[in-house]
Amino acid sequence: MSTYTTQAKTGGNRLTAKVAGLILGAMTLWSGLGWAGTQVGDMAPEFTLTSLSGETFSSQKLKGDKAVYLKFWATWCSYCQEEMPHAQETFEHANDELQVITVNVGFNDSIKRVNRYFGKHKYTLPVVFDGEGEMFRQFELYGTP
Repeated sequence: MSTYTTQAKTGGNRLTAKVAGLILGAMTLWSGLGWAGTQVGDMAPEFTLTSLSGETFSSQKLKGDKAVYLKFWATWCSYCQEEMPHAQETFEHANDELQVITVNVGFNDSIKRVNRYFGKHKYTLPVVFDGEGEMFRQFELYGTP
């Protein structure tokens, strides 16, 4: 059993701290390399997202409610494929404390491929398809994961 799984089962606060640490670590790495647009401590850009299942997420509605974990990914990204089980686990175990939303970047992907990928792996977390790259540009991203 991984450390991540153990923490998810033993306490939400440790899970939240672990996820926050991973997010901060990734953002610190990107900013240290001079590649990050949105920096640690920056306010997230405002957004309204509709998942492939029709659920709507708005930064205005989520503000102050709970932390939001946006996972940008692609079906062809090997690192993303490795991270998706962890995102699913986080969604299942920390949903009261953390809103997990996956955002497929839409580059060289399709809604059909995303649905097939989620079905194959039995993922149930919310997924948004960013086919026009709006979220990708809004958060000033340079790649995945």
